[in-house]
Amino acid sequence: EREPNNPLLLNNYARFIVDNLENPSDKLLQNARSYAERAVEIEQDAKYYDTLGWVHFQLNVNDDDSALKFLTQAKELQSKINRESSVWEDINAHLGEVYEKGQKQSQVKATSEEVSKFKKAYSVSTLIKQIGDANRTERSKALIALRDDHRSNPKAIRLALELCEKPKIAGFWTTGRVNALHFLAGTDRSVWTDEQIARADKVLIQSNEGLSQSPPEKESLRRKTFNRFANHILSFYTIAIYFHKNREDLREVANDIQKRLINYDGFKGKVELRPKDDSFFERVFPPNTDEIRYEQENETGVADSLLSILKQIYPTRQFRKRTVGIPTPEFISIFLK
Repeated sequence: EREPNNPLLLNNYARFIVDNLENPSDKLLQNARSYAERAVEIEQDAKYYDTLGWVHFQLNVNDDDSALKFLTQAKELQSKINRESSVWEDINAHLGEVYEKGQKQSQVKATSEEVSKFKKAYSVSTLIKQIGDANRTERSKALIALRDDHRSNPKAIRLALELCEKPKIAGFWTTGRVNALHFLAGTDRSVWTDEQIARADKVLIQSNEGLSQSPPEKESLRRKTFNRFANHILSFYTIAIYFHKNREDLREVANDIQKRLINYDGFKGKVELRPKDDSFFERVFPPNTDEIRYEQENETGVADSLLSILKQIYPTRQFRKRTVGIPTPEFISIFLK
């Protein structure tokens, strides 16, 4: 309602009704049709026509001709753009159901073959293998498909991490691992598990060590890939900046660090200021210098990445790393002296 002219939101609302609600009422389906029709009016996009056709089919008012018309339009539009997207799979799957109901067996077979071909060529497992393919075109197509369709897919994240963790006969920075880092750096945080975040920390350590062994002509590009991945993983953490509450000079520094971190390219994490009194610092040991405190087992890579960023954005202060004994998942601290 707040964005009545946003075709993507209109389409997603209609799609939610027909795909996610169990036995939606006729009223809800009519609403879905109105939203889908409005989306198509605003933008003639294949996935919007697909939704409109699918809604007509679900309405079950003997209007399969309309469903077929809109789904056919969707297929024609998508065939001109990209047959390697999940949109192409959805359209053919929906067409198959319409043809099945109309007992048009030859068309059912054709659409089923399209869906099977898509699943075989563009399943998650196949795509992960292809991002390390020797053929540049195949690598590129696979990486695009992963980014477009699987950034929120837990299996894709798991397989990409496994690729990064494979024995490193040729060093870390193989083509497959470079593309795996590219993909992981754009994935959805909400589907990562704590165990995967801990594994990503190990990947950070290994990939950082491999940078020093890179030939000069590849080091810049690899470092850029590493930074994107590191910033993404670091963004999973809350960074707490501790300082004595009576030290106004440290409060100014803490505020400045917070602003610089938030504005740092690619960083999307949370940064909190934590002013504390003497009793707190006596319990946790006062810092000997400006410190990054972290849990060694699962946060070494993240701590290294944060240290690297702080050296860039605040070179006037000398930060050091210091391990802590108590694990604090997805939480890392900066102590100012």
